[in-house]
Amino acid sequence: MTRTLVVRAAAGAEIEAAAGWYERRQPDLGGDFVVEVEATFARVLNAPFQFAVLKAGDPFRRALVERFPYHVFFEVLEDRVVVVAVAHERRRPGYWRRRDPG
Repeated sequence: MTRTLVVRAAAGAEIEAAAGWYERRQPDLGGDFVVEVEATFARVLNAPFQFAVLKAGDPFRRALVERFPYHVFFEVLEDRVVVVAVAHERRRPGYWRRRDPG
């Protein structure tokens, strides 16, 4: 079955904010961040079940973003993969859990 990728608006805003932060630190680093996030999305969409569930009974899974300290949190549904957050691994852990899933 082919699933589509849905990136929630809040997750998209997180990507933009992080890319802007990296870009202000070093030219082109923000673009590199976006490329790595998109590569993570591709891995998730290609094989979503390779990523572990956060804890038993939890619908969310986590994929690490290469080169950057970020995780992509997502839910696998029948016809789509829904990205609910692109979060820094150490800042405000779990803040995104209040968001509506899929």
